[in-house]
Amino acid sequence: MYKKFSIKTLSIIFSVLLVLVIITEIVDKMQSKNTLRDVLFTVDKTQINALKIYPRMLKGKEVILEKQNDNWLVKYEGKSFNADTNQIKTLINTFSELKPLRYAGKDEKQQEKYELSDSLCNKVLLLDKKGKQLAALRIGRFSFLQNKQMRKQNPFMQQPQGTMISYVRLEDEKDIFAVEGFLSLSINQEPDNFRNRKLLSVNKEKINKIEFNYPADSSFVLQETGKEWQINGSPADSATVANYLFKISNCTGSNFSKQAIKNATHTLKISTSDNQIYEIDAELQDSTNVLLMSSQNKGTVFKEKADENFKKLFKSKQTFLKK
Repeated sequence: MYKKFSIKTLSIIFSVLLVLVIITEIVDKMQSKNTLRDVLFTVDKTQINALKIYPRMLKGKEVILEKQNDNWLVKYEGKSFNADTNQIKTLINTFSELKPLRYAGKDEKQQEKYELSDSLCNKVLLLDKKGKQLAALRIGRFSFLQNKQMRKQNPFMQQPQGTMISYVRLEDEKDIFAVEGFLSLSINQEPDNFRNRKLLSVNKEKINKIEFNYPADSSFVLQETGKEWQINGSPADSATVANYLFKISNCTGSNFSKQAIKNATHTLKISTSDNQIYEIDAELQDSTNVLLMSSQNKGTVFKEKADENFKKLFKSKQTFLKK
């Protein structure tokens, strides 16, 4: 009788525990479902006029990406520089709508684990033209999840290999979410990495005249006349000219300089068939170093080795003459 009673009692206890486990799982799933959102926030990207960024690597120092008229500027420590517009547009597209993949928690240990505490995170504020805050986001660590692991967390994902995810939370909330992408790498950068590195960007098919202004009597003009190129009226080698135009059509600078160009030693003036003019000034500092500045990126000076862009852009007259 005792054994029967014990077995019966154990069966009841087991059944009760099983029911509790099932109820707990259902409640957890319901809570997770209720916590997970379709989007973290939605911002009209046309209203975003500035991003205030606080990269972790700068230990809380502020970098501002701000639109003025049709140009974007990078502002840091009281200085202002031309920004890489395409890079900023990519950031805006990313932050205008973030879709969570899964809920990751909210307690302090998880804030530390996912690098979302005050000392570990990167911060981004989105502002409109009046300086009103549209959204504020903390960005923590990122990781790579294999496809199999991602499908467990989100069975609707169809990526063939895997997914980069970042952990984020809204500034005024504690809930942590995993979102697609490596956001911290986009934000946790030196201010110079947001700057415009353009030196020359031109459609080579439209170039019809280039003036090479050099010291002494070495200046010359390379011009398209009819279907051929000429140097000061003499025939130029068409293959050499075509190769040169291809190489200079898209040039980017390497190292930014705090120095200004005081006396340009070399100047390149490029004219196009649609009446555009592009100028590049160069100042040779010595036999190996040069300062470069372009009319397409006013106010930005690059300091480079002379065998980089300078050697590519500033050719001698003999280079283009027919052999």
